Amino acid sequence: MLRSNIVKFLLSNYLVKGVAYLSQLLLIYFLAIEDVGRIRMSLSYYELFNIICGLGLTTSLLKINSNKALSDGEKGKNLFLSIGITTLFSLFAIIIVNLVAVLGLFSDIKEVNHLVQLLSLSLLINAVVNLLIIDFQVTNRYVELSKSQAISKLLVFALFVPLVYLWGVNGYIFSIYFGFILTLIILFLYGVSLSHSEVRDGKFSIKDYTSFFAENFHISFYALLSNTFGVLNKYIGFYIIGYMGVDQKEFGMYSIALTFLVLLEIITYTLQQYFVPKFSAQSDNNDKWKVFFRKIEKKSQIFQLLVFIVTNILCYVVISQFYIEYESVAYYFYVISLSWLISTLYTMKGPGLISLGRTKYNFYSSVVALPFVVLVSFLLVTHYGVWGVAMSKVAQAVISMITATYFFKLTMNSMK
Repeated sequence: MLRSNIVKFLLSNYLVKGVAYLSQLLLIYFLAIEDVGRIRMSLSYYELFNIICGLGLTTSLLKINSNKALSDGEKGKNLFLSIGITTLFSLFAIIIVNLVAVLGLFSDIKEVNHLVQLLSLSLLINAVVNLLIIDFQVTNRYVELSKSQAISKLLVFALFVPLVYLWGVNGYIFSIYFGFILTLIILFLYGVSLSHSEVRDGKFSIKDYTSFFAENFHISFYALLSNTFGVLNKYIGFYIIGYMGVDQKEFGMYSIALTFLVLLEIITYTLQQYFVPKFSAQSDNNDKWKVFFRKIEKKSQIFQLLVFIVTNILCYVVISQFYIEYESVAYYFYVISLSWLISTLYTMKGPGLISLGRTKYNFYSSVVALPFVVLVSFLLVTHYGVWGVAMSKVAQAVISMITATYFFKLTMNSMK
């Protein structure tokens, strides 16, 4: 049952995120390689602001609604309040993003600033979708979640090619909006906890929203900060190079390799999200929790090691045999996939800390790592350009592994 649910959840996440990134790879057939690089840079900013718009409420909702003692009505109320808070803050964040883009502060490349503006309005829709997905997860409706994602993403993918073929970059942006809106509609049709009578008939005041946010502030606040700093750690080299006059074609090649890497990161993301409720269920007994955590962490590391080996072999075979003109993509991928492999040594520790209510340690880990990552990334990028960005990802993984392991050990020692 456990394996079955993981597979279903993984397939669901690949349909949510994987199809989107696969469509980015198809862009190379319709757009200039330079445009592919600009789109990827704008999406890195999008990922940052998507986390900010969520206010860490996806993490707090995952933790709170994993409590089996809660009724469906209580879970629905928590979801409703989370959506309300997220909606209000997302509108504020969208205004800020557009102001920064108008001032041209995201990059020296004007097309990147323009793309960030075009994408910004979808931040609100995506933030709500993320909360609805959490609701399906905590209520163990993985089959319904997989079906809903399959329907929406396959429909979007069918429209992607004609849209990009006819309207280029604008067609790609339109497909993103269409995908989010369709996903939102289908999730509602499949049913979420919002449909419970206690939510439909309930009247929530401003006090309800403020009380809910205040009560869960200790989880959502540190989750927001740790995730934000985590994305900054992840993309800092990317952001730095946006202000440098590098070869746009070569940057596009790196962007394609980074898209391949994201397909691997979906595996890590799935394992993290799936096991937070499982870890939480064991958190009332320290000894049982430790045994369970070590077992899951070891299995996930072995699985991801196998994925690393297979994907690198496939990358070499496919590109060397069929896409020799993209040879540099393979070289970039070999380097940055190593950063992903290193990250598997610590990425389950974050969900472990969340399940114990120790999200502040995830934040501390990211904060301590960031200045070192910025310094190393700046030196590498300014000296080696695009290759410096690739090398900075490996450096970031090593630094984050050290800080994450340190704070995790502090937590384990306090549980003795």
